Amino acid sequence: MSAICTPERAYPPALVCTTYFDTPGLSLLGEKIDSDYLKMKVRLRWYASLEGNPAGSAVFAEVKYRIGGRRDKQRVRLDTDAAMLSVTPLHAAVWRALLARLRAHAPSVPARL
Repeated sequence: MSAICTPERAYPPALVCTTYFDTPGLSLLGEKIDSDYLKMKVRLRWYASLEGNPAGSAVFAEVKYRIGGRRDKQRVRLDTDAAMLSVTPLHAAVWRALLARLRAHAPSVPARL
């Protein structure tokens, strides 16, 4: 790859850390598996150094929509600590609070994720 692609200076190599959310019945996964015409993904994402250190990384809440061949994404930068999130259990209340902030920008995000 290095023979044909030059590194992006603004974005150094990094690990992409992503937590996907779904309904209790896994309906968002079902949309993907069934290749539905309408699909949605809901996730939190941050970036870490190649050694795994997320210190100082921005955290983003994202909802991606797919309608046939058209895609749209809403991305909200969250004021939260990526290092703290990386060690927080998934059942902790902070995850629900972060999703609530995404819903303020994307009301179509399901209430029970």
